[in-house]
Amino acid sequence: MEEVISSFLRNQKIPISKDYCKKLILSHPDHPSLLSIADTFERLGINYNVSRFKKEDLEGLDFPYLLPLSMGQGEIISIENQADFEKKQDELQYWDGVVIRTESKPVLTDAENKESYAKDRLLKVLTGFFITTITAILLWPFIQFFSWLHTILLLVAAAGGAVGYVLIAKDLGIKYQTVESFCNTGKNSNCDQILNSSGATVFGFIKLSDAAVTYFISQITLLHISLILPGARESVLFTLSALSVLAVPVILFSLYYQYFKAKVWCKLCVAVISVLAVQIGIFGYGWYALNSFEASQVYPVAVIISLLTFLLIGAGILLIKNQVEKAREAERNEIKALRVKHNVHLFTHSLSHQKSIDTPSFNHELMLGSPDAPIKIIMASNLYCKPCKEQHEVISKLISSYADKVSVTLRFVRSGKNLVERPNSLQYLIWYWLQNIYGKSNEPERVDSMMHHWYAYMDLEKFKTKYPIETAFDYGLIESIESQHYDFAELNGIRRTPTFFINGHLLPVTYGLEDVLAMVPGLAHSFRKTPLIVSTLDS
Repeated sequence: MEEVISSFLRNQKIPISKDYCKKLILSHPDHPSLLSIADTFERLGINYNVSRFKKEDLEGLDFPYLLPLSMGQGEIISIENQADFEKKQDELQYWDGVVIRTESKPVLTDAENKESYAKDRLLKVLTGFFITTITAILLWPFIQFFSWLHTILLLVAAAGGAVGYVLIAKDLGIKYQTVESFCNTGKNSNCDQILNSSGATVFGFIKLSDAAVTYFISQITLLHISLILPGARESVLFTLSALSVLAVPVILFSLYYQYFKAKVWCKLCVAVISVLAVQIGIFGYGWYALNSFEASQVYPVAVIISLLTFLLIGAGILLIKNQVEKAREAERNEIKALRVKHNVHLFTHSLSHQKSIDTPSFNHELMLGSPDAPIKIIMASNLYCKPCKEQHEVISKLISSYADKVSVTLRFVRSGKNLVERPNSLQYLIWYWLQNIYGKSNEPERVDSMMHHWYAYMDLEKFKTKYPIETAFDYGLIESIESQHYDFAELNGIRRTPTFFINGHLLPVTYGLEDVLAMVPGLAHSFRKTPLIVSTLDS
């Protein structure tokens, strides 16, 4: 599901990070339901609609759209053009009438997605540069010391290495749609069945994917060495040709296993053994037809070094693969944990057992978001607190994504800095807000911007240059509002900042604002349906 959704959005030129989008769907408590898709779209800021159609009306529907299927769990297909529609007729028999469509040019609001998308683009550029550079380095010796035999062997080994990479990717759970289509189309074709069987090993204990990548990358390395060091040429070619002979039983066993035992074909396995067979033919032709190799120039030490190269590269590949597997396993465990942690019922149950607050609203409230929002957050913070600065960024994400579902009221504790000054930091902040922002139509956005700049400086003099005040200070009004903030902190025993209250209850210590951000759609629905507590901010 998550792969189809992320690819669908990217194909519509919607600037989303595929990995971030997939993580949002996978970590949703209701994955793989349609709710996990709907909440992800809402989190990203993508407008969508869900409709029901009869199958006969589907042909007249404008492309593109998504069709959930009743087969399996979370199965969904994307129809992006007429060719897609015709190609996926078999899957349409499992379609239950639901159609999901998105706007082609949404205004994305999720800040984390924007950051991830920017990183993805940078990584793509760096990857392209890296691949181009490596390709140039690899090709240079073959251009400088051109040899038809070496060039053909390099191209064949590169093809084998590419197939080996795909096999490694499948081992790690990385899927490519083109590869999956290639593997699973055609009669008696199923790569996964073979690759997950005992037949997908070399000599009974080495996985085909590991052996293929090691074998072909080692070949490429040794071919370069043989060109750069002419004295090693015969020894390298002898080693490679000898190993190609040892590949014969591997080819025969693979064909036997697929045809007679499994009775199903793995196209990727066939690709590997085809490359091996081609190499055997090339080495045989080099030996007997071209007389390219001179046995007298084969040195035992060079052969041993060549074989050690295979072992070292193999060990390196296994080490890298092991680390990647651990990282992906950690990611899978994190996603499973988040599914449980972000269950709205568990959260509201835990929240209801936390300390509750009972305080009237202030005469003047510093607030972000809609006052009528079902999720009401009070943030008690210190103007000189670095964690408060970090959490304000999360507050900004909450409001930018869910301004109609979340309101955030800002409360401040004594900072311990410049209290003897008049005005002090909080007094200056309050007076600027009252004179320039309070009551304006865009007040929430300007309050957010003001707080963002404050935490960027955390210095009153610098802040004054950005937010100058020309009117005289009404210290009576300012100190009245200031004392309300300090009284609130004292009344509720706030000893650390930031401290958060959600709909009148202290946020459980096992949760952070990032967790609340992930649960907003479900929480908003839950609080509208059965309010946890009537917040005193409404009174």
